[in-house]
Amino acid sequence: MKYFFNSDSLWSSLFHVLKSVIVLYLNWIILSNLNVQNYVLWSVTSSLLIVATASDFGIGQYTVTKLIHANENDWARILIESLLAIVPLSIVAFLFVFLSMTGGWEFKLIMASLLVLRILTIPFGAFLNAKNKFKVRKILEFVSYVLGTIVISILLYFKGSVYQLLIALNFCFFVGAIITVHISCKSVHNWVSLSKINIVNSIKETFKGSFPFLANNITGLITYGGFVWISSFFLPETSIGQLSVMHTFLFVSAYQMYDVFLKSRQADLIHSETIFQIKKATKWIMIFSPIFIIVLGQPILSIIAPQFKFSSADLALYSIFISCELGYLAFQSLIQVNKKLSHYLIRYSLIRLLTFVLSNISFYFFSNKTDIFTYILFILTGLIVSLIYYMYHSMAFSKKQLRGVL
Repeated sequence: MKYFFNSDSLWSSLFHVLKSVIVLYLNWIILSNLNVQNYVLWSVTSSLLIVATASDFGIGQYTVTKLIHANENDWARILIESLLAIVPLSIVAFLFVFLSMTGGWEFKLIMASLLVLRILTIPFGAFLNAKNKFKVRKILEFVSYVLGTIVISILLYFKGSVYQLLIALNFCFFVGAIITVHISCKSVHNWVSLSKINIVNSIKETFKGSFPFLANNITGLITYGGFVWISSFFLPETSIGQLSVMHTFLFVSAYQMYDVFLKSRQADLIHSETIFQIKKATKWIMIFSPIFIIVLGQPILSIIAPQFKFSSADLALYSIFISCELGYLAFQSLIQVNKKLSHYLIRYSLIRLLTFVLSNISFYFFSNKTDIFTYILFILTGLIVSLIYYMYHSMAFSKKQLRGVL
């Protein structure tokens, strides 16, 4: 019983699920109170910010790995080195957001500044992960979203603009990030002076060490967080709104639920019995998730977003996309915990990224239509090609380095 209540995995999963519920509710009230144009602006901007927030070059995960194996006396130095490496990336992210975002310069300046301040807190969030305090991060994320939902509800009541809503929510995220820094710093001692650190070499070593985590971050980013923003370059406004609704209420919901389940079992994913169970569960999830979406997708979305029309063909094709992504999530989770397969994951991630880019380029140059069905068809084709490559190599190496994992 004591372990049950002290389990970091248990509380992390619980607050992750609670956060997901709040996120869905927040998106629903936004969808219900904004017109199509403003909802598309909200969705595209949020997607853009997710891309920019995750532009840490894999430094966050690298910091986690380094802290896990470090002596307590080295914690402060590692955090400072990671922070030094993130500073130039945060400047790039600031320029990226300021130049890419829609709105007046004041709005873009505020949003880009809030983003930079949040990016600079990434090493401190990594510290909580490394020290088995992941539940603290999840609690803070949950509280930030609850606070954001309350503030946004008030702004919607007083007819606040979509720009005010975006600033309010991201300010709440910033508050949560600052609290993360405060909690982390309370556990860190022996802070060192910058004069004792070779800044240039430190940044180079951090970038070099974080590269293996970069490719995997990007592939998840393009389909999970940045998908709506990327689609905005190719689809008309109404189609972006429809895709955003499907992505938020179908894909993200399913992805987060399965991700929480896999993360809660992460320590057991090296055991053959657990691997077999995960593979079996994934197979059935991949089979039944399209059936569920095809049968119940239209009734559910017609209630959530009555201002949009969703065809059976669009939902059927998108359900296959979701099924493939959930399958990849499971295989990725199995590979990540195996040290011998990290280089294989990088190679596959790069192939997957390449097929996604080529799918978008092909859609732009060779498609005469700009509807959701055609766009998803192109993206799904690239995804399936990368999965075929993945399955081919998993079978080719199954008797050697992939034995018992794939």
